[in-house]
Amino acid sequence: HGALMSAGPTQFENCEFEYSSSDGLTVTSGEPTVTGCTFKDCYPGLDLYEGTSARLIDGNTFEPQTQHAATAWAGAIANLVSQNTFIPRPDGKYNAIRVRQSTLIESTTWPVPPTDFVYQLENDHDLTIAGAASPVLQLLPGTVVKFWDDSHITVGSGGLPGGLVADEVIFTSLRDDAGGDTDGTTSAPAAGNWERLEITNTAAADSCRFTDCSFRYAGQGSHGAVISASPAHFENCEFEYSSSDGLTVTSGEPTATGCTFKDCNPGMDLYAGTSAQLVSGNTFEPQIQHAATAWAGAIADLVNQNTFTPRPDGRYNAIRVRQSTIIESTTWPVPPTDFVYQFENDHDLTIAGAASPVLHLLPGTIVKFWD
Repeated sequence: HGALMSAGPTQFENCEFEYSSSDGLTVTSGEPTVTGCTFKDCYPGLDLYEGTSARLIDGNTFEPQTQHAATAWAGAIANLVSQNTFIPRPDGKYNAIRVRQSTLIESTTWPVPPTDFVYQLENDHDLTIAGAASPVLQLLPGTVVKFWDDSHITVGSGGLPGGLVADEVIFTSLRDDAGGDTDGTTSAPAAGNWERLEITNTAAADSCRFTDCSFRYAGQGSHGAVISASPAHFENCEFEYSSSDGLTVTSGEPTATGCTFKDCNPGMDLYAGTSAQLVSGNTFEPQIQHAATAWAGAIADLVNQNTFTPRPDGRYNAIRVRQSTIIESTTWPVPPTDFVYQFENDHDLTIAGAASPVLHLLPGTIVKFWD
């Protein structure tokens, strides 16, 4: 329990919350007034439960804590960070503002975290952005958001829209030292340290935009680091070190331009019926295994409009083809140098339709099969 727990509009002025083995102040409901207070050596200084308000929490100082500085639900982050002072631990460890399990139903902009701080989703806690008013969370340049284990962000849920706009933001593992040694250990980050960012088919497409962002060390549970079922926009982003797809497109027509895919498994996966028409000017660097997966109807645009760099060891250099039915004629380009087309294990290609479709394979093409 917190040293002091508040469930009502309590007032605290110029108080000191010190040396607590849990929260200095826990706010479970209501709108307390907290001004001019100091939080020091707690675990953490303050914890704001979902639905509480930080509107009247201002002018306080969060000195170094036992671990992270404060915890809050997503709707309280903006006021908490912009209205108070956060002093980092001098050893550089644990300097985070943790985010509770939350559903955002109103638009908000999170400030850039204080110097040497990051935002961290609580272990196994999720952030959902969805509501009748089509809420949008905006993340500003220089923001670092860290995740661990089953934590993830979902944009759009339960048939309700939502949006996420991020510019120069890093989405990464708790163990990544970008922004500081947030986990306080020497353990290195690894692919699959956290789950994903999921943009559902109810997300507001014009409010899902990512520019100069980095997505690192995700993909836990065979999910893509980013899953898009909406025509989201990705420009000059990096998809790196995912234990599964860097970007999974399950439906729709996303825009991906100038992005880099590196050390994923694979870089991109385009499900049947999706389009690669607006996937152009991207670079697929060497991946953990094959470079990309796509259904047959997306192969031409994917290969023609992007650059593929083979693994230097000569292994796994393939563009895999999903279970597909071609109903319109298409020509597959010759695979990039040192690459082949490979059908997914136990996946078939059918060429049939009322328009009598034809698949044209060019000289020099190699197509491989298994099982």
